Amino acid sequence: MVIGETSPEGTSERVEEVLTLPEHTGPVGPITARVQRRWVLGYLGVWSASVAAILLSGSPTLRAVASGLAVPGGGFLYTSDPPLFLLTAVALLLGFVAWLLVGMMLAPFAVWLVAALLATTRTSTGLWSRALPAVVATGPVLLATTAMLRRVELRRARRRAEDANARLVSSPYRPTVAPSPPGHDELGRDELDFLRSFLDRALQPVESFDGFEWVDQFQVGAVRYQLNYAQWSLALAQSRCAPAFQGYLAEAQRRLVEKMLDPRVWRYWRWENLWGNLDRNPDPIRRDNVMFSGYLSVMLGTYATLTGDRRYDQPGSLAFRWDERRTFAYDAGSVAEALRDNFERSRFCLFSCEPNWVYSICNAIGMAGLVAHDRTHGTTHADELRERFRRSFELEFLRADGRLVTNRSSRMGISVPGIGRSTANEAAIVLWLSAVLPDVANRSWCLLREDLAGGEDGSGGPVFRSPLDRMDVGSYRLSYGPMTYAFAMAAAREMGDTETFERLARSLERVAVPRTRDGVTSYPGSVMSNLMFGLARFGGARAWHDVVARGLPEERHRWPVLADAPYPDVLVARATSDGAALDLVLHPGSGPRRVTLGLARLVPGRCYTVWGAGVAGRGEVALVADGEGAPAWRSTSTAGWRCGWRRDARRTRRRGGVRAGRPRVGAGPGAGATGAGRDRRGVGCSVRSGRLRGDPLEVSMACCLLAAFVIGLIVRLVRAVRSPWRRRRSASTAPRADLPSGTPAGVIAGGPGGRPA
Repeated sequence: MVIGETSPEGTSERVEEVLTLPEHTGPVGPITARVQRRWVLGYLGVWSASVAAILLSGSPTLRAVASGLAVPGGGFLYTSDPPLFLLTAVALLLGFVAWLLVGMMLAPFAVWLVAALLATTRTSTGLWSRALPAVVATGPVLLATTAMLRRVELRRARRRAEDANARLVSSPYRPTVAPSPPGHDELGRDELDFLRSFLDRALQPVESFDGFEWVDQFQVGAVRYQLNYAQWSLALAQSRCAPAFQGYLAEAQRRLVEKMLDPRVWRYWRWENLWGNLDRNPDPIRRDNVMFSGYLSVMLGTYATLTGDRRYDQPGSLAFRWDERRTFAYDAGSVAEALRDNFERSRFCLFSCEPNWVYSICNAIGMAGLVAHDRTHGTTHADELRERFRRSFELEFLRADGRLVTNRSSRMGISVPGIGRSTANEAAIVLWLSAVLPDVANRSWCLLREDLAGGEDGSGGPVFRSPLDRMDVGSYRLSYGPMTYAFAMAAAREMGDTETFERLARSLERVAVPRTRDGVTSYPGSVMSNLMFGLARFGGARAWHDVVARGLPEERHRWPVLADAPYPDVLVARATSDGAALDLVLHPGSGPRRVTLGLARLVPGRCYTVWGAGVAGRGEVALVADGEGAPAWRSTSTAGWRCGWRRDARRTRRRGGVRAGRPRVGAGPGAGATGAGRDRRGVGCSVRSGRLRGDPLEVSMACCLLAAFVIGLIVRLVRAVRSPWRRRRSASTAPRADLPSGTPAGVIAGGPGGRPA
């Protein structure tokens, strides 16, 4: 396998290295084995006490309680109530579901204990003493059977691991490791229409949540996840195509961060912390809850990276207001420190989402938040935890054959069977680990890619391993598998696997046709599913890795930018700068109109020339940057600059620019450049330093104007020189009158009556 180490300048060194699956010595990792052993010993202690009570006591009440403690609902078998035993089994299952979904760990144990106590009230209905041997033997038999099956599965997994390692070594496929420079690409018109569905939701007032779906606030359909995926998708779009644009793209991300502070988004934690940790503190950052704090940290890190805005570094800038008396004040640094403390406290390094449940995917995102914070703030939180995180992930959250363990109980060590057998989760971990453990992400993709080779029916779609893969996670209904498509396509694009991405995209077009209404495109399904598709549509080769782990060079925050463009009148498809040039590709959003564009970070006092498609009268715009780097003066050779689209049979797009020259004096007022869209196609316009470039007719006209100006200047100079010479000559040849005595020297009588000339 080829693993690339990226230099700060964005180059890539290809290092030949084969990363194989780690060897597992047991069915589970060493930490998990210790936790499970402790619970098994505790259960055997309760079982031994129950057996002793059954054997030594003749009391029906004591025997009923002991049977119920030996096996959940066993007391009802002793009291000859099989329906109540079945009801206990159902209630136990529901309690386990409550534990899994909302962290209510006490629910299944409460069912177990209540069933044992209720069995004592049924001793008068008749006793079934023959059931006692079965009740007593059930626990040890289940434990022995589980241990045997785990050993058998371990041997099979080891054989699969050997085959997988052989494929990793011999496979000709290698993931792309070369990063793409920021702003290397351009959003197409269909991508811009899809981006509008993100911007329309994000740019509404912070207190408004129109367009978001409030299904529940405990699982993957929660609004907080919709905010997360919206901001991450916008960050990918900005990094890939518009790093030199701030305006509404930065404002949208900022409002999404602010929406995370709304109590409606995070007050779920009050209940989960209460019934999961027996803690009444509703603070969503301090303890556990990586599904909130870790995701928020990624939002803060990517926003600071792409905009250079450090407002969230200010103490108290993130205020979680619970009521009039309690406000939990944080900033980007304190959120990162809380993440680090939780990682350090956890025996697994990975820590809980819901109380007691550790999800590997959520923790990969949490570590990405630390990586982004370290890069932007110079801390070393992620570096200090990385090796421990890697060891725990590979031994505790991967099976011997490399399949992902999606979740694990932090207190009991168990995992939920079936969830790990999910194509969506396997693809998601590839994407999220790309910025944290890129070599593990590469290996995981090489193994998963084979399952995406042809799909279940040869259509090129993903393989659906579990019902979760077909679910629309925003509505909790079975569908065409939007989450699986989204993560599989995003992972393929992140790994630079264009072949797999295009095959999945063609398959998606057959099962889910996007619809466009009023210029906004969306896929069939929930809002959450559409926001997940943003990772696939706006990503690129190593795009997530680059925006989190590499970021933008610090000097980019001093380069020229498009600071403002009205939305939705102007859709920015490309905005990039090399420090002296600003290159823009703009699309009209809602028909042709004249708009004002704001520029910033220009070199103070420097003159810039703007050119582009649709310059009115084929002229130019000259700008002089003021002391703060904003345009301070504008002049045009004709009526003005129209940044619009001009149909041309010979050329589909004309680019231009703004070039820097020597400063001009006498600058007048001006606010910026104006532009108008002509149709739904894009317009290229640039801000550049260098020599005049453009259409030959424009150059010819400029040369003619310059020649006329020079000729006129020469004529004026000649006239200015000849005029005094003519006056002196006429004065010397005129007749002079006799001056009377006492006339002051220098007074010349030049006319009738001796008037001074």
